[in-house]
Amino acid sequence: MNSRWTLFQNKSFVMYWLGYLFSALGDAVFFLVFSWFIVELTGSGLIMGSFLLTMGVPRIVFMLYGGVIVDRLNPRTVMFYSDIFRGIIMLVMFAFIFTSYTPLLLLYILAFSFGLVDSFYWPAVTAIRQRIVHKHDYAQSNSLLGATWHISAIGGPIVGAFLLITGYSLAMLILAVFYFFSAATLFFVKLLPSKQAVSVDSGERKVLKDIKEGFQFVITSPLLLTIIIAALFANASFSTLQVGLPFLAEYYEVGSAGLSTMTSALGVGGVLASLVLSFIIIIKNPTPKMGMMAFLFQGIFIFLIYFTTNHLQVALLVASVGITTAVLNVVGNSVYQSIIPEHVMGRVSSIMIIVAQGVTPIAQGIGGWAIDHFGPHVIFAAGGSIEIIVASIAIFIPAVYHYKINAESV
Repeated sequence: MNSRWTLFQNKSFVMYWLGYLFSALGDAVFFLVFSWFIVELTGSGLIMGSFLLTMGVPRIVFMLYGGVIVDRLNPRTVMFYSDIFRGIIMLVMFAFIFTSYTPLLLLYILAFSFGLVDSFYWPAVTAIRQRIVHKHDYAQSNSLLGATWHISAIGGPIVGAFLLITGYSLAMLILAVFYFFSAATLFFVKLLPSKQAVSVDSGERKVLKDIKEGFQFVITSPLLLTIIIAALFANASFSTLQVGLPFLAEYYEVGSAGLSTMTSALGVGGVLASLVLSFIIIIKNPTPKMGMMAFLFQGIFIFLIYFTTNHLQVALLVASVGITTAVLNVVGNSVYQSIIPEHVMGRVSSIMIIVAQGVTPIAQGIGGWAIDHFGPHVIFAAGGSIEIIVASIAIFIPAVYHYKINAESV
C-alpha cells in the first residue's frame, strides 16, 4: 500500500481520529449555540463575558492538575470520562430548556463544569497521540488532526446554525450524542506499550511534587524552553488577528460580510495546508528549525497587513497565516512527541497549553488599547515585528540549530 495511506491501517488511530472529529465539532457547535442562547436570553454583553470567563478560569487553574492525572492514569481513560461528563452537561441543559426553566445561575454552573472538564481533556488528547501512532507517523497524523480541527472550526458554526433552527433543546440533545459517540470510539483504541515504567509510588506522590517535576523538565530542556518562549510571542502576535480584524472591517467599510471573508480565510488556508501535508507533502523528519521558520513567515504575513489597502488583501495574508499555522501544528506537535517522555507528557502539555491560552487575553487587551490610540493597522506591524525578531533569534539558539545532532540526547 502507498505510504501515504499506511496510517489508516492503524485502527486505533482511525477510531481516535473519528472521536476527535465529533468532539471538536461538538466544541465548535457548543460555543455557537450557547453564545446565541445567552444573547437571546439576556441580551447582555457583560453576562456573555462573565460566562466565557467562568468557563476559562477553571480550564487554566486546573490544567496542571489535569496533566498530573493524565500522567498517573492513562490518557484514554481521562478522555473517556471527559467526553462522558461533557455529554451529561448537555443532557442537563436539554432537560432545563425542555421544561422552559433556565436560571442564570445554571448557566454559570454549567460553564464552570465544562471548563473544569476541559482542563483534563486537553492534556489527555495531546498525550495519547504518543501511544497510538509510531514515531514515523507523527507528522502525517498531526497534519490530519490539524485539518480535522480546522474543518470543525469552519463546519461547527454551520452545523450550529442549522441546529438552532430546530430549537435549543434538540441542539443540546444532539451535542450530547456527539460527546457520547466520541467516548464510545475510545473503546476501540488500543494503546502502544509504554516506553517508561511507571514508578510504584506514583499514586502516593504529592500533586505539587508531580507538577514541580513537569516544570523542572521544561526549564532543564533548552530546546523545549526555547520553543515555548517562541510560541508565547507567536501566540501574542496571532492574537492581533482576533482583536484587529473587526476594526479593519470597519475601517474598510465592508461590514460583517467583509469580516467573515477575512476571518474564514484563516480556516481555509489551514485546511488546505493540512490536507496537503497529510496526503501530498508528508514531512518525514520535522525539526524545530522548521517550526521557527514557520513562526518567522507567520510574523512576516501579519506584519504585511499593515500595508494593506483593502479587505481582500487582508484575507490573502490571513490565509497565508493559516498555512503557517498548519505547518506549526505539524512540526511543533511532532517535535514535542519526539522529545517529551510519555510519563511527563500530560504535565508538559498542560504547561504549554497554559502558556498559549494565558497570553491571549493579555495580548488582546494591549491590542485593544493600541487600536484606540493608534488605529488597527499599527497592532499588526507591532505584533508581526515582535514575532519576526523572536523567531530570527530562536533559529540560531544552539538547541534549535543543532537539533539533528542533539535530538537523541534531549
